[in-house]
Amino acid sequence: MTYSSYRNMLFIGLVPISIVFSFGDILFSFVFGDAWAIAGDYARVLSIWLLLVFIASPLSLLFTVMEKEGVGLLFNLAIFISRIVSLLIGAMFFKSALITIILFAVSGIVFWLWNCVYILKLVGISYWKSLLGTLSVIIIALSISLMIRFLIMHNIW
Repeated sequence: MTYSSYRNMLFIGLVPISIVFSFGDILFSFVFGDAWAIAGDYARVLSIWLLLVFIASPLSLLFTVMEKEGVGLLFNLAIFISRIVSLLIGAMFFKSALITIILFAVSGIVFWLWNCVYILKLVGISYWKSLLGTLSVIIIALSISLMIRFLIMHNIW
């Protein structure tokens, strides 16, 4: 039940996230004007992180159900620290908003993916099944959406 709910959330979230991941810059420019294209690039970078937050949020209740609140606290503390470190490194060393957002997104992806895998392990699903299942679905969906972008952008389709 938990794994099927998890997979359903993953598939539901992939549709809008794939669109934002592949066409965020174009969508933002179209809706808000050309000056907003950079915001669309930021949305593209953050989209995978948001997908993982979307699918992990309902699962996080299992920390309480499985009496693992301490692990949940450590997870939240670790992700909080990683966010601060990402923002500081990006701002102080790279002085680039895009790199800062990339660092923020990557740290979020790592921690939220770990969160998903850990919670699924609590309910008896192996690390490899949840990790490879999640990554393969995300990679395939985003690859297809990027191919569609390529075909559209180069007037092949």
